[in-house]
Amino acid sequence: MRTLRHLALALGWACALTASALVLLYVQPEAQASTAWVAMAASFIPYGIVLWLAATVLFLLGGTRWSRLLAFPTLVALIVQVGWARPYWPIRTTPEPGGAPVRVLAANVRFGGADPASFARVVAEADADVVVVTEATERFLGSEDVADALAGHPWTVGRAASGPQAERDPSGTVVFSRLPLAERGRVPSRFDQYVVEVSAPGTPLVLVAAHPANMLGSASTWEREGAILRDAIRPHLAEPLAVVGDLNATAEHLTLRMLLAEGLTLGSQEAGAGWQPTFTSLPFGPPLIAIDHVLTNEHVTTRSFRTARLEGSDHAVVVADLVVR
Repeated sequence: MRTLRHLALALGWACALTASALVLLYVQPEAQASTAWVAMAASFIPYGIVLWLAATVLFLLGGTRWSRLLAFPTLVALIVQVGWARPYWPIRTTPEPGGAPVRVLAANVRFGGADPASFARVVAEADADVVVVTEATERFLGSEDVADALAGHPWTVGRAASGPQAERDPSGTVVFSRLPLAERGRVPSRFDQYVVEVSAPGTPLVLVAAHPANMLGSASTWEREGAILRDAIRPHLAEPLAVVGDLNATAEHLTLRMLLAEGLTLGSQEAGAGWQPTFTSLPFGPPLIAIDHVLTNEHVTTRSFRTARLEGSDHAVVVADLVVR
């Protein structure tokens, strides 16, 4: 029995120390850009809830007065972390708005390796007005299933990767729309990102098809790309604005918090969609983190937000119903 108590204490300390490291990354987000590994670790800040809960239970199971006392600060930390997890609460934050409806879909097709038939099914079921495809390749977009699925979206802006290295090139981004579409600009980034104007009924919508670089190659590049995207949206904050795509960041990450600091809102949070992880969406397990997003400013409201599985991709598709005012 004593051995079990000691094991419970050891595991409790391990959970508490790991959770404390995640807390540090949340309260000091600049530290996330120190190394790629640290930035990746910050992806799991929401799981601090599980760690604090486990630490509390394990300290209570430790069986000594001192171990039970340790359960008090871990319980306090658990409550604080639950508060930080506000973006994942299934509670709608705004009333039903009035305005022009626009449904958007964002799909990372994994170097064009997603299953075309699965993509066609997802697009048909979503019936979106605007479809943003990242990591697009000419071969993928040229497949019969994909071409048929997007035939009702005649307006396009963007470029798909081509050539012998296309299946290793994540830079291609293409926006398809059934509503009139015009390019307003490009984001000067490693991957293609476009600022487009969607002619929503009554009020044009500025949409940024986003795909900043991830932190795997370099945390400093990841941070810099986040700042570049932030600077690109600033001229459009007075207009109805939506940022849609693979942001390579969770709500707790430094780069996404840069965008939120500009007054943007997570669509999943505004819609009260709850926990909607999108990556990694592979056959051997469920998605663990939410890095594909729809962000909007005060002139656009997210009425609903959901995800859908896309076979052959490591990302889930996100679909959001927006109301442009």
